[in-house]
Amino acid sequence: MTKFKLKAYRYILIALFIWLNIHNSSSQEVLRDFQSWTDINLFYQLSERSYIGGDLGIRGLFSNYDFTQIYIRPTYRYQAWDIVNFSGGFALFYSMNQQVTDVLEYRFFQEANITWPSFKPLSIHHRIRFEQRIFQFLEESNFSEGDEFVSRFRYQFAIETKTFNILSQVIHFEAATEFFQVRSIEEDPFFNNNRMVFVIGHSINPRFRYEIHYILQSIKLREGEDFRAAIGSAACGRP
Repeated sequence: MTKFKLKAYRYILIALFIWLNIHNSSSQEVLRDFQSWTDINLFYQLSERSYIGGDLGIRGLFSNYDFTQIYIRPTYRYQAWDIVNFSGGFALFYSMNQQVTDVLEYRFFQEANITWPSFKPLSIHHRIRFEQRIFQFLEESNFSEGDEFVSRFRYQFAIETKTFNILSQVIHFEAATEFFQVRSIEEDPFFNNNRMVFVIGHSINPRFRYEIHYILQSIKLREGEDFRAAIGSAACGRP
């Protein structure tokens, strides 16, 4: 790819991210808050192409917010080709809310990850995920009189730089946008419109790294309001 074409791709991608951020900030009535997320990701290689592991974490612990969520998500991953892998698993989320009822969520998911195209300075990642979510409301709520089932589709588009050295440290950057779609807003108490993610990562060695994420998340509530959350996330583990 010529230098001119590479620059053109870069400017197009930057413009896309700016447009998406402006587009999702244009709601008339918006609530805003800040949350903290902490996640650990670990995978163990079973064979040449098979991996088992997953992630767990807690959200809202350090943000002085009336919402706290803990979760665990065991995952099986299969590396079908160099640029494609498939994964699936089951997750358990427990959300503690001071204003509404606590919610226990059982989540099944199937996922495909594609890395294409790749250039010398960066790679493009696509993540396609299908989720089947069962919400168990532990008390009476305005959202539901009982359990609910929701299916959800997610697509993430990410740009990740190759690792490079800064002051003898191995660093990488990533920017991503993710779109969510459910069958109807009324069937999901928290409908995620869009999530923008900006990442800086530090590789301690080829098998372990940690990352700092800044996330802008747009959520549509059933009352018709939009909720905009700025999220600070720390993640570590084996890639």
